[in-house]
Amino acid sequence: MNVSNATIEDVLNRLTNQTKLYFQRDNNTISVTATSPSTAQASPGQNKTVSGLITDATGEPIIGANIVEKGTTNGTVTDVDGNFTLQVSGNAVLQVSYIGYLAQEINTTDRTTIDITLAEDTQALDEVIVVGYGTARRSDLTGSISSVQGADLTSRSTQMLSTALQGQVAGVQVTRNSGGPGAQGTIRIRGVTTLSNNDPLVIVDGVPSSLNDVIAADVETMTVLKDAASAAIYGSRAAAGVILITTKRAKDRQFSFDYNYEYGIDRPTTRPTNGDVIDWMNVQNEVKWNDGASDPYSQYSQETIGSWLTNHAVDPYHYPNTDWMNLLLKKSTSHEQHMLSVTGGTEKLRTKSTFNYQKGDGYYESKSYERIAGRVNNDYLVNDWLRTNIDLDFSKSNAISPSQINPISHAYLASPYYPVQWEDGRYADTKDGENPLAALRLGGTNRQNYYKFGGKAQIDLTPLEGLTLTAIYAPRFAFTKGKKFTRAVPLYYENGSMTYMAAHRTTNLEETRND
Repeated sequence: MNVSNATIEDVLNRLTNQTKLYFQRDNNTISVTATSPSTAQASPGQNKTVSGLITDATGEPIIGANIVEKGTTNGTVTDVDGNFTLQVSGNAVLQVSYIGYLAQEINTTDRTTIDITLAEDTQALDEVIVVGYGTARRSDLTGSISSVQGADLTSRSTQMLSTALQGQVAGVQVTRNSGGPGAQGTIRIRGVTTLSNNDPLVIVDGVPSSLNDVIAADVETMTVLKDAASAAIYGSRAAAGVILITTKRAKDRQFSFDYNYEYGIDRPTTRPTNGDVIDWMNVQNEVKWNDGASDPYSQYSQETIGSWLTNHAVDPYHYPNTDWMNLLLKKSTSHEQHMLSVTGGTEKLRTKSTFNYQKGDGYYESKSYERIAGRVNNDYLVNDWLRTNIDLDFSKSNAISPSQINPISHAYLASPYYPVQWEDGRYADTKDGENPLAALRLGGTNRQNYYKFGGKAQIDLTPLEGLTLTAIYAPRFAFTKGKKFTRAVPLYYENGSMTYMAAHRTTNLEETRND
């Protein structure tokens, strides 16, 4: 065939008409097929086989890379040579991933052979971790170290930083003996490691401090040193591990004003169901029977048990069926939090100020926690070899609880056989000088106020590149004030006589302070 002054596409079309072969141009490559590409291409509703090779940036095959058809569970892995074959739909998108590499999504439309090169995920390897002697890249670390970002801590709706750490770091156990507002967590790094103090050493911006003195929203990063190598830096204080906290600071030419408000409703996941007065009387009879009584109804007769609820509907004061759980405990409670942050900075001077207010109520009356806290971080760059930091922080908290009673235990242990009040509103003696509802409402409160003021002045001098001399002065003042008011609570019998609760016989006021 002789052709002149014609395009390549015209030549290929003429060849197709003469030879019945089909030619397709892809850049500088021309492919020849016996069938038309339009008919050979799989439609979206048809399946096709896709194969290919997966390598890294150096051309080495990646063994065990995951290839999954997006939106399905259809997938495979590469073999020892990096090859794969997978049956997919006509317009499938493949998701390719492997540990330490960036994932990719590949569209297979018009393609049946795919070669893929995965790039290393350098971000995870280059992440800077704060360690006891400065900072280091994660790829250079040899000790057992875990890091948590501040955003992961603030996502937890909790008032204490120790409880926000729960479940965040492997090898760190956080337990709580109470779910009440302001309850703190006990932290154990890899279990009990010493016979003395097992609390980890907490370092905030290079200064020993307390974990719960820091608001979660102020945390930039939290690093947990879990192995014995931390003792080389901090000595015996690090026997139970070290927690390093870096607070947020302003950045160059960063100006922002942020306000965040949180309000939440708290409900118990589930509550045990108490038995009613009929269950209680049957249990008392069974106790007597197990102790050797001759009659299984030795304490409460069948007639008494059978008619009790009928009589209760007419005379609830002499035939009570008291539900102490609903009387003492709330079905739900609430908490709220206000967060204000002001950030400003120039090339020389940068300031970040945060103010926080928290309040949470407990699941019963006279139980609450309230805290006001603030932090101001200032950075001043004097010149290339001298910089200073001046930080201030403060907090004030107020925890309120009942003076003597634990309502939760009484909610499940108090007998439904005894009335709460008589018809005239006076509180009844349930048994042996006890009435948990009267103690909760009239018995007084225990208030604990905690005050903390702290500051840090730091000078960093860099006389030579790679050498920094640091001087820190960090005073810290903390003290508590307690006021426990216990009131005498009178209880009355049906005949009108009166007695006082066993734990509330007198009215007194106790004040404690350690300032």
